[in-house]
Amino acid sequence: DGHEIEISFMIPSYSGPATYQISAVDVGGFVGVDNTTYNLENYLNRRPTASAIVRSDGSGSMTATDLIGDELGASAPAGSLSLSMTWVCVPNYS
Repeated sequence: DGHEIEISFMIPSYSGPATYQISAVDVGGFVGVDNTTYNLENYLNRRPTASAIVRSDGSGSMTATDLIGDELGASAPAGSLSLSMTWVCVPNYS
C-alpha cells in the first residue's frame, strides 16, 4: 500500500560546492510518483524551476516548483508538483 517515488536531476557542469539552477533547456529532470512523472520541462506558458545547493561536505538541498505532470497513457498534463528536499552524506568507515 505504499507509493513508488523516483527523483532524477542532474547538475550540468558541476564545479564543486555552490548553488546551481537546473534548467529544462540544459538537462531537465523528473520526479516519478507511482504512474505519473512530473517533468522539469516547459509546457505552453508554464515554466518549472529547480535549484540545488551543494555544500563542501557533500550535503545539500534542492527545490523544484511547478513540475508538469505526465500520467502514463494520458493525453493532457496531470497537474503539477513542487518539492523541497535535503540530504546529508554519512562517512563510510569500512
